[in-house]
Amino acid sequence: MRSVVARAFLVSALLSATWSPVRAQLLPGTDPPSPADSLPRSSAPYSDAVALLEKTLFQIDVAVLRVRFGPETTSELASLLTGREPSPALADSAAAAAIRTGNAWATMTFLRDVGFGRFMGGIRDGVVTARNAGVVDRPFAAALLDSMPVWYAPVEIRGVREGDVMSYRIRGDTLRTVFRTNEGMVLLDQLNVGPQAPPSVLGGFFSRGSDFRERLLASLFSAGGRP
Repeated sequence: MRSVVARAFLVSALLSATWSPVRAQLLPGTDPPSPADSLPRSSAPYSDAVALLEKTLFQIDVAVLRVRFGPETTSELASLLTGREPSPALADSAAAAAIRTGNAWATMTFLRDVGFGRFMGGIRDGVVTARNAGVVDRPFAAALLDSMPVWYAPVEIRGVREGDVMSYRIRGDTLRTVFRTNEGMVLLDQLNVGPQAPPSVLGGFFSRGSDFRERLLASLFSAGGRP
């Protein structure tokens, strides 16, 4: 495992030196992320959105996604949504506010074992969704998709298991992605810096065509985002 992680780190370093859309750094290790890289739960309405991902044919819950917003975006969502009936236009406005946030924390907790191919397919689909929505441009999306096999190599070796958690921390134009196993080992700790890095994830969640969009927005509209 150590040799594979080291090799992934080396290749990622080479990519980050030549890839202009995003500055990337892979930080393998076994220590969990600092609590400072989460976002405290708020009691304010519209501070959380939650969605379950189901296997369509059998309606089996596969993962739960929670997106937690900072106070600025929470206030913006409250101004948009308080006292208003849901509508397609209002949903688009709420999604746009979520995508452009500069302070958020998203976690995806896997409720059962997931094949690595399906796992990677979901991540790629999110990038393509963000690209098709115009949230990120085509060169950025292409570079991101090309680099993913290197970044996720340690995850491929172990697989994705029940209780594993993928987290995304957004601060300004910085995106930190962490994959933590159900045993507490960090297989991926990826830092991407650039204006398109955060929306490449949130656009994949909230843009039209996303598997999560409708449920995330329904969560915001119902009870002010409090699940």
